[in-house]
Amino acid sequence: MGTFVGVDWGGKRWVTAEERDSKLSFATEPSFQAVCDRHSDADLLLVDIPIGLPGESDMSPRDCDQAARELVHPSQKRSVFDVPARQAVQAATYESAREQNLKVVGDDIGPQTWGIMERIHEVDLFMRESSPNITVRESHPEVCFATLSESGPVMSNKNDSEGMERRLSILEAVSPSYRNAFQGLEEEVNSKAAWKRRIGVGMLDDVVDALVLAATARECADHGIEVLGGQTDSKGLPMEIVYPSYE
Repeated sequence: MGTFVGVDWGGKRWVTAEERDSKLSFATEPSFQAVCDRHSDADLLLVDIPIGLPGESDMSPRDCDQAARELVHPSQKRSVFDVPARQAVQAATYESAREQNLKVVGDDIGPQTWGIMERIHEVDLFMRESSPNITVRESHPEVCFATLSESGPVMSNKNDSEGMERRLSILEAVSPSYRNAFQGLEEEVNSKAAWKRRIGVGMLDDVVDALVLAATARECADHGIEVLGGQTDSKGLPMEIVYPSYE
């Protein structure tokens, strides 16, 4: 029993999966503040967005990201990107962000990373200024799938049928309710006109990521937490990725 939440960015809004007293629900929110307000009584909320950010060259790449790449399948290593410097996250344009990142940590920023920079900035400001009254920690879906799976890391991509089935099978092994809840949502999404959908077809892979984060939060409560990394950034935020401890 308890309340566990997984949060992922869905391209246009935040996607959440909540397990409350063993009942699952999905929602979207316009801001991370709204996510935390909605789930203010959660026992643990895991988010797939970097929390602790490099501010100096000796903090990049983060220890947790290097460790995460060792846990996931080699085909999924690119899903664990080097986190940009806080100075770059605060930049107003792509070019200025690239300039700041090169200056601070000596690395460039690709378009994919730039695409979520506003969300990194949003979470960074929230964690530094809002003093959340719930436990918010960073995790990573591919790390979660790798550690929840009894047969090792996932090789297939989540956006093909084989990869999606493998991930749903891992979730089902933790609890059949996870697959059932996702399939129920998938049927609902596919049965409605696009303008009636709160979650679009293109966001279903983000739902699976949010769902594995919620499952991981529950498993962390039941079995304990393992931490990749352990650094603290210049603002006192942890630079870590968490997953369940099964030892």
